[in-house]
Amino acid sequence: MARRIDFTPYLLPLLSDATEEVCRKRFLACRMIEQAFLEDRALFRQFTSPMVSVETRKEVLARVLKERVDQTVLALVIRLLEEEHLASFPKCVRAFERLLSKLKIGEEIVVQTAEALNAEERDALQAQLEKEINMSVMLREEVDEKMIGGMRLISRDWLFDSTVRGRLTRLTHALTQS
Repeated sequence: MARRIDFTPYLLPLLSDATEEVCRKRFLACRMIEQAFLEDRALFRQFTSPMVSVETRKEVLARVLKERVDQTVLALVIRLLEEEHLASFPKCVRAFERLLSKLKIGEEIVVQTAEALNAEERDALQAQLEKEINMSVMLREEVDEKMIGGMRLISRDWLFDSTVRGRLTRLTHALTQS
């Protein structure tokens, strides 16, 4: 049976001496790495394979991530690799998200729209959400060309669907229930 890993000691350097904005950027960098691993399972297997030396895996990770992520995030990934915990990176990201939430540093909210938001729309939406939930938020935008209009907001705890399809579905449901 796999033992449960306490990721707190791994994550503390990501929070120390960091502003709220830096913490958010580090979290988003971790999410980007997690997404890359999830989308390319072969890549993930290479970085978790005992067939490739730890030193080789470290060198490749450092070369690939050096310009893309904060050095503290890179140090986290390398430490997990050295201690043979990189396969648990998605769990580490979830732990980081829970830690940020406990510290009231931010909640990630997925924003799904038919076309990308411009900077003004994004800033206004972020300000409104932060006011509503009394916490800073990290917006992750997803463009869905199938969406006719409106937007869908998805949090860890709730879903707000103001898409045309969502409104029509609710209207149809209300009319058939009457």
